[in-house]
Amino acid sequence: MLSRVAFRDLWRIQWNSHAFRRPRNMAPHGPLRQLDQECATGESLRFITATRWPPRAFRQVRRVGVPSVECLPPASRHRLTEPRSGPGHIARCGIPYSWRPPGISSGPSPIPRKELVMHSSLIDAVRRRDAAQVSALLRSGADPHVRERATGLPVLAIAAGQGDAAVVRHLLGAGADVHAMDSRGGTTALHKAVQGGDLETVRLLVEAGSFIDAVGPTTGHTPLMDALWYKWPDIVAYLLEQNAMVNLETHYGFSLRERVEYELGANSEGTERQKLLAIADAMRRRIEEDERAVAGQALMRAVTEGNLTEVERLLEQNAEVDEVSPVVNGFNDGHTPLLVAARDGHFDIVRALIAAGADVNAVEPTFGAVPLHKAVYMGHADITGLLVRTPGTDIDYQGATNGYTPLHDALWHGHEECARVLLDAGARTDLLGHDGRTARDIAAGVFGPGHRIVREIEAAAVRPRA
Repeated sequence: MLSRVAFRDLWRIQWNSHAFRRPRNMAPHGPLRQLDQECATGESLRFITATRWPPRAFRQVRRVGVPSVECLPPASRHRLTEPRSGPGHIARCGIPYSWRPPGISSGPSPIPRKELVMHSSLIDAVRRRDAAQVSALLRSGADPHVRERATGLPVLAIAAGQGDAAVVRHLLGAGADVHAMDSRGGTTALHKAVQGGDLETVRLLVEAGSFIDAVGPTTGHTPLMDALWYKWPDIVAYLLEQNAMVNLETHYGFSLRERVEYELGANSEGTERQKLLAIADAMRRRIEEDERAVAGQALMRAVTEGNLTEVERLLEQNAEVDEVSPVVNGFNDGHTPLLVAARDGHFDIVRALIAAGADVNAVEPTFGAVPLHKAVYMGHADITGLLVRTPGTDIDYQGATNGYTPLHDALWHGHEECARVLLDAGARTDLLGHDGRTARDIAAGVFGPGHRIVREIEAAAVRPRA
């Protein structure tokens, strides 16, 4: 790794109370020895100077343990790829370290050396699997989100890839982000944990909230696909138990089933083939379980068909009103019957389900929507009115995908009547979507700034809330 030290006019700088007016003053002690302490032995240094050093100066630097020195004129500064290169900049162990020598007023603001040393030490401790040192550094204030520049990996991903559950536990306890992606492959710590093959680490990350179906942007691999690729039957079984999707495709066109067949063709014998056979068997069992679950959900089937008579009969027989559809990569994945009925416009079925105690705030996992989102999205004003009149309905719920409330959705798709029902029910008009837009912003864009619904939103905004 290349450490770069940039000075402006080394002939005039005073560093650590030592004056450098001529290269012959550069002895193997004082500031140069301190410089050597800043950089690991064996690293190379690149200097940006306003003047070129004579060979004698380079010999002096080499005497303090720095084997390779290159002097670049200021015009070569663009060749340095690390950010914030310039006067007084040091990049040490992959972490930017800004230092401003005495008398230099320009350049980047200094970053506390103690903080940077801790961050560098944290990466090193994680790499060495030193859980005790990691814990001590985190307690001292090291950043659990720090990223290794050479690999683009957050420290949590490094520990996860190494299958180091103890270090992962410390990092999670310090607030490390399980959703942080590596800057090269775009994968998460869970992907790396799967690669490492340690089931305990995988469990820790899933229990901490990792997205089990997170897709790598370069390969299209989910953690389950990686578990197949690296041939970890126990991790495959665990992810399948956690409802990981099985009917997805990679970015290069393979389904999970096709990937199993491909790997079986590539591994003709030995333990690797036995692992693949175990994985194929686990997947077969999961697919069969899903098929049985779908076949056994009579209430969901009746709702999907719009069969009110059958819905009422099943509810009288105490059918599970909030049964959740299995994840089979279909339109109803993770939905309750009420979510489906509200989306598909079955007013009488919605009323029957609510009367039977259905959860009016059930959230489906695909878009993070509630039944009210489903109703307004499709313009079902009658169902919208039924839901807002039902005690306990959260009329301002913001979906996880875009932060839109039902009012946002109604306006977004031009359903003025649904929007008016929500406004009359007291829906908030000040909430922002993830795009920073309020309901009024969306209404003005869809209907025009002078439209009646825009004026009604403006009036509702100043109306006292009940």
